Amino acid sequence: MSIKEERLGAAAAVKGTMLEAHLEWAGGKLAGSLEKLVPMLSPESAALVKGRVLPIQWIPLRCVVEIDRAIATAVGRPPNAVFHELGRHSAQLNLNGVYKSYASEDAHAFFEKQALLHSRFCNFGKPAYEQTGPRSGRITIGESAEYSPVFCQSAQGYYEAALEVMKVPGPVHVSETACVCSGHAACVFEMSW
Repeated sequence: MSIKEERLGAAAAVKGTMLEAHLEWAGGKLAGSLEKLVPMLSPESAALVKGRVLPIQWIPLRCVVEIDRAIATAVGRPPNAVFHELGRHSAQLNLNGVYKSYASEDAHAFFEKQALLHSRFCNFGKPAYEQTGPRSGRITIGESAEYSPVFCQSAQGYYEAALEVMKVPGPVHVSETACVCSGHAACVFEMSW
């Protein structure tokens, strides 16, 4: 894909469970000291790191992206690898915890339900799920007025780990074949297992 751009404003938000998972992952890598992130953050994002994030709280996407970038800097690893791991950790933590009831043994049923329930977790983007084969599918997320390649990389990791949590036969493969950040009309994730 071509050059990645982002558009972040005041409207797009995600539920607190995503940020909680990202901060838990960072805490494990930074010996529990999230204070290392604070000097790299705006006051709004720093307050989220220093305070208590509630699972049902709406967190501005711009803050999650800023915090994820600070995490990548603090752990000193390639940013895209970190964003990917943050998404994976979010799926592992939440689908084995607070959202365990959403997990399914049928990956197609899970992703169909996730597309229907998307607005409970993200207030931006309109997802659609399409089964492309017995062990493959496609998620298309359109109509995103705000977007970031950080979020897309995290989403790819989330979808991979979600399939693993469901114990699909594998091998699991997820790739983003189109991206709003590269000028496409929608983000498209092709999955096979």
